[in-house]
Amino acid sequence: MKKIFTLFAALAMVISMSAVNIEEGTKLYLTPNGNWKVDNARFAAYFFNGGGNSWASMTSVEGETDVYEVSAPTGSWEQVIFCRMNPNAIENNWGNKWNQTKNLTYDGTKNHCIIEEGAWDNCGSWVVYGSGETPEPTPKPDSDVYTIVGDEALVGSNWNTTDTNNDMLKQDDNTYKLVKENVTLSKGSYAYKVCKGHTWGTGEYPSGQNNKVLTIDASGVYNITFTYDGGESLNATPTLVEEKEIIPVIQLAGEMTGWKTPVTLTASADGLTASTTITMDAKTYEFKIAKDGVWLGNNGTMKRENDNQGWDFKVEDINNCKIEADIAGDYVFTWNYDKNQLAITFPKATPTEAVDNVTVEEVKAIKVIRNGQMYILRDGVLYNAIGQVAE
Repeated sequence: MKKIFTLFAALAMVISMSAVNIEEGTKLYLTPNGNWKVDNARFAAYFFNGGGNSWASMTSVEGETDVYEVSAPTGSWEQVIFCRMNPNAIENNWGNKWNQTKNLTYDGTKNHCIIEEGAWDNCGSWVVYGSGETPEPTPKPDSDVYTIVGDEALVGSNWNTTDTNNDMLKQDDNTYKLVKENVTLSKGSYAYKVCKGHTWGTGEYPSGQNNKVLTIDASGVYNITFTYDGGESLNATPTLVEEKEIIPVIQLAGEMTGWKTPVTLTASADGLTASTTITMDAKTYEFKIAKDGVWLGNNGTMKRENDNQGWDFKVEDINNCKIEADIAGDYVFTWNYDKNQLAITFPKATPTEAVDNVTVEEVKAIKVIRNGQMYILRDGVLYNAIGQVAE
């Protein structure tokens, strides 16, 4: 069959023109309402961008009543969520979260989030700290509307709760249904869920960071039927319309790319793999893979001893993968389309420069520390820490 190359939209990382990234050290403030203060709740902030995230606990502002502050952690963050946390649990995570604001975008000036009275979730409005401003009330959601949200390749928008094109229709038996027609999908898995009232947290299923997953076994054009019973039965049924062979777009985003600048891997001539070379310093990096704009995760740590090993990446895994780059150099990232696996080829460790201006002729043996690794230089031969000859 003739191959059809379908290029999907790149990662959905576009933020409104008024948005400003929250840089490391930026101080933000929170004033909770009466609901949020009950049961001695503590407060934390969840910072995130296109592929990374970081939690930070909030502390009381000295001299203020019921105002809390936090400094943005290391990184550059697109949005923040303030959370009401379980005071009996020290760790900041979604399992210890009681309530949360909506996803808040920073404009560079308004830095004080105020929770309106009576609210629990999906709330919070910005003002300038110390200005005495009163925020606009949050509009009430359309409480009877259920909307499918998910990966852009599957539903046409990237986890957008307000996309009315994905509103479900109520059926005579009080269930809900949505049909997406002529959806082009490559072989792989896609995440989705349902939300209520065009907002997060209210009637959301599955809750939190849990998602439903639809697996497509063969590339092609599909009609997708979503059904929901209003409780805990949500399903997506694909019907194949036309079979197509598709080469997906594979992108890598992580600390080595600044997260917001993904690198697109180049497909091989035979269409079996895609690869890219990234020059990196010697350090540990976190990253993720995006396939046709769908984030794929892996909880492993890639090291030199598993050089070129294939690592499975799945939509069900929300974790960032890690790579321990032990020396500075060029690292080759290769994606296997059929297996949904990533392999990394490490640069060869071949130190060539002089060591502290000491020549081989001057000493019989010397300990060498280079890029955090120990070597022994003896009679002109370089050995690693376990006695092997270094290439």
